[in-house]
Formats: sequence, structure tokens, C-alpha cells
Amino acid sequence: MGSGGKIAGEEILTADGELGLFAGAANDEVVHGTYRRTGQWAPELLELLTHQLLAKGGTLLDIGANIGLVTVPTTERTQCRTLAFEPDPRNAELLRRNVALHGLKERIDVHELALFSAAGEMSLGRDSSNHGDQRLLTSATSATSSVRVRTARLDTLVDAATLTRPIVAKIDTQGAEVDVLAGAQHTLKHAEHAVVEIWPAGLARVGRTLQELIEALATNFSHARLLLTGEPIWPLADLRTEFARLDAVAALHDEDTFFDILVGHATAPPQP
Repeated sequence: MGSGGKIAGEEILTADGELGLFAGAANDEVVHGTYRRTGQWAPELLELLTHQLLAKGGTLLDIGANIGLVTVPTTERTQCRTLAFEPDPRNAELLRRNVALHGLKERIDVHELALFSAAGEMSLGRDSSNHGDQRLLTSATSATSSVRVRTARLDTLVDAATLTRPIVAKIDTQGAEVDVLAGAQHTLKHAEHAVVEIWPAGLARVGRTLQELIEALATNFSHARLLLTGEPIWPLADLRTEFARLDAVAALHDEDTFFDILVGHATAPPQP
């Protein structure tokens, strides 16, 4: 592990692991901290993206890219092109640094902004020790530390018809998923799959509900599968039927309960 100087007065460390060298903030105990301790990040998600959804190339839309621990290895291990969206200035600078460390500047476009339902400017709340928990602040939220960031609708930034297929979106925006989807309806009509975080407590924190998320996903996708450890992914089930499985989760609305869900248009996996 080596020192990477400072960004905005914060010490930066460079750690080596299974995904190669990655720079991150020394006081980030969760994202870069996990990589420093274990040398891994989201192995199941990376397996799904690189060996199934984007195995033949295509386009990754990484919405909530953080420092690039999904963007970089997915792009590196496939022939896909990536559009990475990260609003936090510190994380975005680290994302650009990590893209450069891996020689991927020609294949990854970094956009330092928050995707949302409208273009403008909002405050982004920051967690001092978890740099993955940066969230847009609405009238229902507050934070001890925040920074102003630009917001934009994905549909105004991207002409989906020009993107290489298949198009796969990864959406992890700490509760803002409903608004991200509202600003991406046209683009997602062209997307074969999306992997979306479901965090009921995070949705509630920004004044949104799980039902709103279900309805937003149902606008463009018909099938889904909760990505739960030890369970098969394929075939995908009817989207509303799959969401109904959450009714049996007793701790569903606890602060630390979250899931990823894979949504698509058909039950079968992509053809090899």
C-alpha cells in the first residue's frame, strides 16, 4: 500500500488487490477500506457483468460509479465501453485517477454529476467514513457535511440509439433510484438489463418508497431476480412476483437491509 498524496486536504492511499491498483481516501472505511483489507469488491456483481451481461461487449452505464471498483474491472475484462456517473468531486477525481491507472481513458467517459429527474444543482450529503454513502439531499433529508453538485437527466445526456448494444445499467445512488429512473426512461427502453440497489431505508431517507421504485422499474422492465447469495439468477421471474418476495423479509426496512435486483425484458440469460 502506498501514499497517493492528497485531494482536497484528504490523504489518499493506493492499494493493490485482485482488481489491481486503486486509489482511495484513507478515511474511507467502507469502499476503499474494504478493498484495502480484502483485495476484493463485489465479486458476484463483477462476475454477472463480465461473464454474462457484457461478455460480448456493449455499453455499461455505471450510475453511482464511486471510485471505479465496478467501472474499471468491468471495462478491463470485457470489450464494453463505459459511461460512469459520479457526483462527489472527491470520488470523481479518484475515479479519473483509477481509470488512468488502468489505461482506460479511451474507453471510460467520466461524468462528474448526479443523474436525477431534472437538471440543476443540489446538495450532496457526505459521510466522513463511508464514501459510498453520498446522497442527494431533499426536503426530507439532512447531513452534517455536504457539497453542491450538478444534476442532469440521463435522457438529455445520452442518445441511446448510438450506444453499442447490449446496454446494461448499474444504478446505486443511495435512495435516489426513483428519480434517476424518472430521468432515464427513454434510455432504459434500449437497455437489455439493469442492476439496481434496493435499500428501503435509503429510499425513505429521501422521501421515496419501495412501491415507487417498483413502479419506476415496471415502466421499462418486465422480469427480475433478487441477487441473493446462494440463489440462482436465471431464469428471471415476473417483476412484480419477484418483488413480492420481499414481503417475507422481516428486517426489510432496517437501516442495514439492502439488496441488488437484476431486471430485464426476458427470462433467459444473454446468448453466449
